Amino acid sequence: MLQDQNEIIEKQNELLQELSKRLIEQDQRFAQRESELLSAIQTIQESQVLIATNSSKDVAKNQGRDEMLMQTIREVQEVKKMIAASKDKKWYEFWK
Repeated sequence: MLQDQNEIIEKQNELLQELSKRLIEQDQRFAQRESELLSAIQTIQESQVLIATNSSKDVAKNQGRDEMLMQTIREVQEVKKMIAASKDKKWYEFWK
């Protein structure tokens, strides 16, 4: 009977050691996965900062381009008005 109890205790110890070993391995995998996730989060944050920076640069560049385009359109309209005014003859100048 004492022999049986010793065998049971020994098996329980082996099972506890195996369980302890598995828990340690699981903790290691968890720590590694956590490290990978933190690295991924950092990469995503860096990408977001880069995108925001590039986006603001693009907005500024487009705004400058839009202002130049509007100025050019105004100048073209002014030239068209001047051309139309020069072509517009008075009724008494029909013989010229």
